[in-house]
Amino acid sequence: MAITLFWTFFLFSFLLLFTFILTKPTFIKKDDFEENVEEQVNEDENNDFPRVDIQTKNGQLRGFRIQLEPPSLLSQQTRYRLADIFLGIPFAQPPIEKLRLEKPLPPKNWNGTLDATTIPPACVPQHILAAPDYSEDCLYLNLFRPTIENKKRTIPNTSEQHKFPILVFIHGGGFCVGGTFLEGYNNIANNFVSQGIIVITIQYRLNFLGFFSDGTTKNPGNLGLWDQHQALVWIRQNVATFGGDPNRVTVWGQSAGSASTSILSISKYTRDLFHQSIQQSGSLFSPWALNEGVLESSKKTLKSVGCQAKGAEEECLKQIDVEDLVEGIQKLEMVRNNFAMNVYNPRFDNDFVPRDIKTALETAPKKPTMIGFTSHESMFLSIQYPSSVFALNSPLSIINFTQFDRSKLINFIHNYMHRERGKATEEEAEQIANELESFYLEYQKKNIGKEDWRYFLEQYTMLLSDVQFIIPILAEARLKAANNWPVFLYQFDHVNKEHISKLPFRGVVHAAEYPYLLGPTLFGNYLLDSEDDRKVQALLLYAYGSFVKNGVPNSPPGVDWPSLSSKNKTIEFIRVIKSGLRKEKNPLYLMQKINFWRKLSKKRGFNKIPGFPWALP
Repeated sequence: MAITLFWTFFLFSFLLLFTFILTKPTFIKKDDFEENVEEQVNEDENNDFPRVDIQTKNGQLRGFRIQLEPPSLLSQQTRYRLADIFLGIPFAQPPIEKLRLEKPLPPKNWNGTLDATTIPPACVPQHILAAPDYSEDCLYLNLFRPTIENKKRTIPNTSEQHKFPILVFIHGGGFCVGGTFLEGYNNIANNFVSQGIIVITIQYRLNFLGFFSDGTTKNPGNLGLWDQHQALVWIRQNVATFGGDPNRVTVWGQSAGSASTSILSISKYTRDLFHQSIQQSGSLFSPWALNEGVLESSKKTLKSVGCQAKGAEEECLKQIDVEDLVEGIQKLEMVRNNFAMNVYNPRFDNDFVPRDIKTALETAPKKPTMIGFTSHESMFLSIQYPSSVFALNSPLSIINFTQFDRSKLINFIHNYMHRERGKATEEEAEQIANELESFYLEYQKKNIGKEDWRYFLEQYTMLLSDVQFIIPILAEARLKAANNWPVFLYQFDHVNKEHISKLPFRGVVHAAEYPYLLGPTLFGNYLLDSEDDRKVQALLLYAYGSFVKNGVPNSPPGVDWPSLSSKNKTIEFIRVIKSGLRKEKNPLYLMQKINFWRKLSKKRGFNKIPGFPWALP
């Protein structure tokens, strides 16, 4: 078991490092900036990398300019061939020493010119191998803008006709790993800046430093969310200097970043700081996104690092060396023995995150919202990492796929699912398990024979996908639509040939669309070398770009992207497949799930989604 866990974690760390290497640009060191820039300019006859200086409210920045190479099939949408890149812009004071475990403060002014040519270190991750470079001083953002004139030291025209819309990206990683190093800047600039969009990628505190809470008003938690708030405040105050329109801000999140975006859209502190949302595989209703488990995790961490003395916890935590803190976290069984994501996560503090989510959603500004999911969200996480929260700590191992049969699926449902019963009695929990068993063993049943292990394995992953992602996402989408939010739903269902060969059955996993939008990812470096892949990429980028600029994800002529109805239970959405975009209306495979979970929640009061007793609208 220990060997299996070692290689699982090694694989995870290697993928992160490999992704970083693939996306890592050639940086100019701060000490040699002037000399190297001039040398680069002199050697490059096209003058592709001149320096770019800009004065902000906090001081002067120096970035650089690159030549863009947008996807060929997107050529009709791209007007810009140059982009200015600014990396590592501080949007808050370093959250270190006395500011550790405190809400972020606005950045201080600086003298001279700040070098903005290097990707900032990631925030301290839960697993120390999960980032090639990390630091407690990590509250930085990166900004990429279209360049109108190809002249050294010029900035875009900031007149009204050149106010660019803003796209703010919040990375995923289960609130425990991640950073802007994963996205880099080349793919983002080629795919989005070329369309006339300013893109900003932000970082936020992760792990214990980002979400520690003892449940009191003094330490309510959610510091990572407060970091995101401060980034949005900085953007509101400064983006016009870069040629951006502070009144046209779209926040886009993936996975944990999507759950964050979902929370930001209704929180009283952030809901007025942006105007549109793109949520990619994550919702505030997802059970991993918001729960009180962080209280117990924080308590165990205090003991592990020797800061449990009553009344002295805060002083101890602020004085302990960050490496000792990380080492103490690694000693925790829940971290040491598992690929344990979401040990530390947002919680209902009834301040940043209101307990009455339904009322907050009803009263928040009605933002145009794109919400997407994949067909088999939990497949990679649950099969490759069976100890993760996304597999509900099931006993499934990657080495026994072919032994996964009907009895093992039933055993999983009864021994794991019904234990998440909330206030249900043992008898009620058993009844719920029986209903889950009946539905998921028969759902879309096929003629199965000697390969039946694939069927039961798929049903296992579908159950996990529904609980952790799909049903929560649909609940939020329909609830927002019922309250007159313009909601555009899509399902990404295109399988990359490089990926499907590694899976036991056909399925589209969590973050499968990421490479088409942002490049290499933790889950694989997909080569978009087929005509289908390039077509899918162009359609996605076209829709995303249209949404950022116009509030509607228009697609090429012939496809009208529907919005969810606010008056009936009809589900209309776009399904992204290899042949293009297909409009779906009440498909049986999805309606069966929705109806099952709606009836179950009403009949049993069984709810895997925290926040309020719910029934699908």
